[in-house]
Amino acid sequence: MSRLIQYINEEDADQLRKWGETFGKNHGKYPDEKGFFEVCVEHMGKHMKDPEGYCARIKDAYANSTYWRGKGKSDKDVKKDVAANQNYPDKGKEK
Repeated sequence: MSRLIQYINEEDADQLRKWGETFGKNHGKYPDEKGFFEVCVEHMGKHMKDPEGYCARIKDAYANSTYWRGKGKSDKDVKKDVAANQNYPDKGKEK
């Protein structure tokens, strides 16, 4: 996690989580819902060069983990991996 913290701190992660909540309210898909990534990439592709990277970071912050990633992962595997690997900065947690 130390490498990740070099690039994003707790305040940044909190801002990404808030952005994800706002996006969910406005577009009908929250970061923890199936289809969020696709909707986010489609929308943000109009505004930036790397919408995939940005939307992935939103999901990372929302899940407090990068372990949701992986094509073909079942929902069960995603939940298990995320629960076991909370590797994202979170307010109130020790680094």
